[in-house]
Amino acid sequence: MTAEIRPRSDWEAVDLGFAMVRRSFWRCITVWWLAMGIPTAIATVLLWDYPFLLIFLFWWWKPAGSRMVLFEISRRLFGEEPSWRAVWREVPRAWWRRFFYRYIWARFSPWMPVTLAVEDLEGLRGKSYRQRCSQVVRR
Repeated sequence: MTAEIRPRSDWEAVDLGFAMVRRSFWRCITVWWLAMGIPTAIATVLLWDYPFLLIFLFWWWKPAGSRMVLFEISRRLFGEEPSWRAVWREVPRAWWRRFFYRYIWARFSPWMPVTLAVEDLEGLRGKSYRQRCSQVVRR
């Protein structure tokens, strides 16, 4: 899967994103569950009597799954099909990269799914990260 790299309107970008996920839907679901499955299984065993807390933790952990889908789709966009080994190696990074910021500070931001791509794909930090995020959010 490849796409022409160019500026797109908001709706055209959304359409491209849906088309990319549609082409590898089951793979995206699988990598999402690779990131979410083990912690969810452990939490389910430990918190069986506290379903509200279990649901809350599942919601809290969702960025790890989103990072895995972003990893998969971004590699496929540039013609690479990530091996299962590469995907499995990415799981700890999806959980621990910028842990405090992603899971404590930015978890309540409505822009987190948008800024996740700036952080993971563009690799920006500090002032350049803040400037790019404000640019992306303003669109």
